[in-house]
Amino acid sequence: MLEVPLYRSFGTSGLVLIPLAAGVASALIVYGFLLRHAPKFALLGACAFACATPVLIYSAVFWDHTLVIALAIGAAALGVAGLESGAMISMAAAGFLAGIGLWFRNEMYPYALAFLVAWWLTTAGRSRTRGTVAFLAGLGGAAGPLWALNARLVGNILGWKGEGVAQARIEGTVQALTGQSTIAWISDKLGNAYFQLVSPNYYAFDSRSVTWGLALAALLVAASVLLRIGVTRRSERALAVGTVLGLLGGMIIAASRTNVSGLLPSMPLVVLAGLPGSLSRWERFLWILASVFTAEILVMGTHGGLQWGPRYLLPIFPILVILAVAALQRAKSLRPGIWPALRLSAGALVVVSALVQASGVDQVAEAIARNSRINALVRSTPSTIVVTPLQWLTLGAGPLYFEKTLMRVDTPADLRALVARLAEKKVSRWTYIPLSGPFFRPEGIERESAMYSWRFRVSEDRTVDGIRFVIFAADEGMKGHRPR
Repeated sequence: MLEVPLYRSFGTSGLVLIPLAAGVASALIVYGFLLRHAPKFALLGACAFACATPVLIYSAVFWDHTLVIALAIGAAALGVAGLESGAMISMAAAGFLAGIGLWFRNEMYPYALAFLVAWWLTTAGRSRTRGTVAFLAGLGGAAGPLWALNARLVGNILGWKGEGVAQARIEGTVQALTGQSTIAWISDKLGNAYFQLVSPNYYAFDSRSVTWGLALAALLVAASVLLRIGVTRRSERALAVGTVLGLLGGMIIAASRTNVSGLLPSMPLVVLAGLPGSLSRWERFLWILASVFTAEILVMGTHGGLQWGPRYLLPIFPILVILAVAALQRAKSLRPGIWPALRLSAGALVVVSALVQASGVDQVAEAIARNSRINALVRSTPSTIVVTPLQWLTLGAGPLYFEKTLMRVDTPADLRALVARLAEKKVSRWTYIPLSGPFFRPEGIERESAMYSWRFRVSEDRTVDGIRFVIFAADEGMKGHRPR
């Protein structure tokens, strides 16, 4: 709804104005935060966040991710303000921003929980309790109308998608804990961890690709370790080797032109966060928040949709940049003699991270162009009704919502029930786009419809761009054939 007036005024270009504005707002919040806590590095941090992280790409895509990023970093900044000043109004405001985020994405539920865990582990006494109450009050104030609306429309406060995700994750966890599917559950979570943290290629999950992905991740981890050793021991040689490893990893990722999905390969500059030094209280708060949120996503989340970097972890990307900049500031204070070399290392890692984003711009553009081609194909089908189990296709078909009747069927039982309904309504023609592609057997639909007085036959079956379109039409040989 927020985009409607912008779309009317500026066309498709208007659809990215809110994501772009939210990305800019996130960078400004990062700048303002660093201006207070690391003033000499504020501009570097804001520029690194804006140009050398996947936020650059998501700011130019019609999606709600950057809006949630801005709300998440705003809440984190207010949480730090409450931590330092003891002002509970900051905690209430933080909760309010997190509550607004719940209107857009379900990731804000685990984010809110991670926020409270971080607060409890970095505070004590009355401030811990008062802060929790203030945060929850703000959260409820913003999300309360959403919960009431969901309860009225769907029957539960989480909404249809939130309930489905929560139910599936809880059932899977219970089955794993009771020994029914423990190995499968662990394998699933390890796979999710690979995709979220280290995968350099979202579309490759064979043993060779995983080995290569883990090797690249090891390269970047080794770079972080050597940078830490270099600062600790005042060794420019260790710094140089660590920098070379980080640059090598980043250049390989950028040159490979694969669809990066892991956190490390999508933002190599994060290795700077491992530099040595004592953490301040606010740094511990942010580290706990980021770590708990990541663990929650690995256990409860999944991966899918358009990917450039781990989109479910995007709410903590500004936090990671802030922590990397804070680590740079600590290292400069701790070992001023090594700073000239470290400054060059940091600059090089920011540049290579920016190159990784640059390599993704045209890849994401290609994905968007492919979605437009698929929409054009769906639009060209002669039937008004289009049925598919492909969620990504229905979500990406926004321009067709007022032209086609899109129906999603998740199971064979759903498809059979729909065939019966279409036969009952004597629909003349409909299109099915199967999940199984070439393995789909349309004869099954023909046999299913033979049970009814209104039967369907395949009138057209074609595959374009890897998408199969099977068009069913009413059997003209039926007695009394008068399609609607």
